[in-house]
Amino acid sequence: MVLVLSVVGVVSGGALVGIYRYAQPRIEVNRERALRVAIFEVLPGAETHETIVKEGKAIYKGFDSSGRLIGYAFTGNGPGYQGSIEVMIGVDSELEKTTGIEVLESVE
Repeated sequence: MVLVLSVVGVVSGGALVGIYRYAQPRIEVNRERALRVAIFEVLPGAETHETIVKEGKAIYKGFDSSGRLIGYAFTGNGPGYQGSIEVMIGVDSELEKTTGIEVLESVE
């Protein structure tokens, strides 16, 4: 009985590891796609963006079709009730107004 349960546990664990490794590249591609979409959602009117990395954090500059700076977007996170909530926040080019907030990840 113990041997059967041990074999079932090992096979199940191996299957989970295999599926995770198979799905991980797709998960990363989808996460990057969601990030790109969120940049344009929080910066209305932006058609292109440029990424700046400072102190390990990415800041996205959004530009309209004529190359004029529309604003900035960045990610932030904070505690929720059951876990962390990650959001994309957009601000105008003068850093005076919030132009949008998009939830990237939440386990609420």
